[in-house]
Amino acid sequence: MKKIEDISKSIENIINDIDSGRISLPQFQRDYVWTKEKAAELIDSILNGFVIGLCVIWRTNVKLRTNKQIKGSSPQLIKDGQMTDYILDGQQRTTSLYLTLKGKTVQLKKKIVDFGEIWLDLDTERVAWKTKPTNSIKVSELIDPTKWYEWHSKPIYLQVISRNYKKITDYKIQTSTLENYSIEQAAEQFRRINIGGQELGDFEIMCAITYDDQLPFDLEEKYEELNQDLGRSNYSISHSQLLQYISILLTRKEGSTGGCASKDILNLNKSDFINIWDEATRNIKSAVDHLRQNWSPTDKTLPFSALIVLYAYYFNKSKTLSSEQKQRLDDLFVRISYGSRYSSGLEGKLIQDIGKIDKIINGELPEYIWSIDTSPTFILNNGGFKPTSAFTKMFLTMLQKQQPKSFKNNTPITIDGNWQLTKNSSNYHHFFAKNYLKDIGDSPDHIMNITIIDDSLNKSLGDKKPSIYISTLENENPNIKESLKTHLIGDLEEFGIVENDYQKFKYQRALCYSKLIETFTIPQNTGNEPQDIEDLTEEELTED
Repeated sequence: MKKIEDISKSIENIINDIDSGRISLPQFQRDYVWTKEKAAELIDSILNGFVIGLCVIWRTNVKLRTNKQIKGSSPQLIKDGQMTDYILDGQQRTTSLYLTLKGKTVQLKKKIVDFGEIWLDLDTERVAWKTKPTNSIKVSELIDPTKWYEWHSKPIYLQVISRNYKKITDYKIQTSTLENYSIEQAAEQFRRINIGGQELGDFEIMCAITYDDQLPFDLEEKYEELNQDLGRSNYSISHSQLLQYISILLTRKEGSTGGCASKDILNLNKSDFINIWDEATRNIKSAVDHLRQNWSPTDKTLPFSALIVLYAYYFNKSKTLSSEQKQRLDDLFVRISYGSRYSSGLEGKLIQDIGKIDKIINGELPEYIWSIDTSPTFILNNGGFKPTSAFTKMFLTMLQKQQPKSFKNNTPITIDGNWQLTKNSSNYHHFFAKNYLKDIGDSPDHIMNITIIDDSLNKSLGDKKPSIYISTLENENPNIKESLKTHLIGDLEEFGIVENDYQKFKYQRALCYSKLIETFTIPQNTGNEPQDIEDLTEEELTED
């Protein structure tokens, strides 16, 4: 029977329980994020007798994936069947107490932080952390009377130390302990506690819910193994896309469109989730193979990572891909990517598009309620170069499909997992140099001004005008015109290269790109205006 026990615990007992392994963290807990300043404020609150809040504990003898320890601790191993107190709420406070009172030095993100350098100012009786006060004692020494020897000759300060030592040792922390709660109930309790703060992610909850020591099944380890496999193809899959895909597989049944929202994911049955894992990961690998071979050699330029979900679903339901089905899949890919469809409302649109995949599998042409504007004018108006935006990624993907060749020697340019999605990447060449356009008052950062070249050539071209460096390269590469075509650049005069006409170059290249996009789409009269291009990047869309 579930019950909640409210008790007060001394700080000393809490520290000892951490060292013994009795107090630990469930695997769905967040990482420690407090700063030394916040830890110092916590100690100051205790010394001033302020309430520091309730700690919620889940007591269980259920074996968990307990690789998360209290930061800075080296606890003893807990025997199977022995009760453990897992902190559901209060981790930041408990860890701060442990680090400060133990005087630990730990790495937080990229910084080494010494919590031993938090002092009690013996003149003001305030806690300091930036600089050491003249007359002070480390908080980690304050709670250890054996470290007071240097103050024995200064009775006034010794009284201050003794008084504040007693404040810490007498201080009680209120705890509510949940007993006889299942792991699912504990995870849900954790989620509800954190709704007002840093909310628990679905992946952390599903790691807890699906963990099975007997099978064994550990979602976090399985996820890492999957991404190691995908990494060999320069791809990966995010937590959210993985859970969305499995949710779609398990909830999409006859008479139901299924769902991939948080509520759908968290209601998945543990056994069903575990049983479908191998099948789901095979589908994902098939999807990645197809996307890598037909669209983008690396996920860094895939317009939306959610496309993996669509293609994985296709390969789950169909083991074959006819030329007609591929044409219709290509059409869907372009409409989603070029039209920036997943820049908002991803979950709902994903379910809608899964329906279109079903139609493609059944030999039908999906009907679309949205259209895309492939005109050069639209491309010019929306083509600001933002390497992490879907519209830019789509252009880079289409460039990669042309198998771009070097301007210098007509050899293929290698595009792999080391590709950098930054404006300053040495692989992105502004055909009209930045400084040249700056001098004539024009902006260089437009996708129609971007070509993909190798690092060494990019550096050698510098700020030269296109007419000059292309003329020089013609002497080294007799096939320069063929090379330029792989970058969607045609006749030198027609494209304004001879006259260094930037506007003419952009328009002609946009026209070329427009025609290329149209070769992958199947015309439909939707009766609707094209969707607006949103500026949200893939990173902004997937922020927790």
